[in-house]
Amino acid sequence: MGREVELKLSIDRKDVAHLRNHPAVISSRVGKSATHKLISIYYDTPDLKLLDAGISLRIRHISGRWIQTIKSTGSSLTGLHQRKEWEDVIAANHLDYTKILNPDLIKIFANQKFRDALRPIFQTEVRRSEWQLAFDNGDKIELALDLGQLVVDKKSESICEIELELKAGNAGRLFDFALELQRVIPLTLENTSKAQRGYAYFRTEPPVIFKAQLPKLVNNADASSAFKKIAWECINQLQRNEDMVLRGADVEGVHQMRIALRRLRS
Repeated sequence: MGREVELKLSIDRKDVAHLRNHPAVISSRVGKSATHKLISIYYDTPDLKLLDAGISLRIRHISGRWIQTIKSTGSSLTGLHQRKEWEDVIAANHLDYTKILNPDLIKIFANQKFRDALRPIFQTEVRRSEWQLAFDNGDKIELALDLGQLVVDKKSESICEIELELKAGNAGRLFDFALELQRVIPLTLENTSKAQRGYAYFRTEPPVIFKAQLPKLVNNADASSAFKKIAWECINQLQRNEDMVLRGADVEGVHQMRIALRRLRS
């Protein structure tokens, strides 16, 4: 099992060339870039039992191989996605339950009736360009540019996003590097994974107002740790109201974003 830490960013297609030639990419890259075609097929039951369990299950074809991946829902804030991940090479384009070794996952997938109910529900088809980046302090990042589409039944939507995955070092490097890119290229933090975008076609949830929450502080927390939790909660409130504002659904969303900024500044 691994722990995936990555920062997702949306990019406009017209800015892709600027990304490839960005000074921060050129100065940090190690070796040549690699390009792959990725086809990812996501599975669930008709009533979405895996989604309800906080699990995503997919098989992916890349470079002549099939890879089976199971991810926990994890957390997503300010575009930073942190999840547990189990990844295995499989022999063909169908699920291989013998690769599942985690005791909790074994319990979920042991039921034959449940296995029989699993079916492909959507897929993504992207061309991924990858750069390996290294920095003087030992931090390492994999930069991936995904261009393609999400396909659900007869519907499709465009995919154009950047993923910065931490390979070694501190997660703060992901944000530092993203800010370097942002100086030249307009980018947007992306809190929604490809799996979440696919599932949205099955369960459409209207945006809701998100009010301030009390951060969970422990009694013996030092000032630095407490500040981080408080700041993250303010940012969470800010971002959770973004969709409401963009859709113009309720002016209360703007008010709550103003509250979040005021809390953060104080």
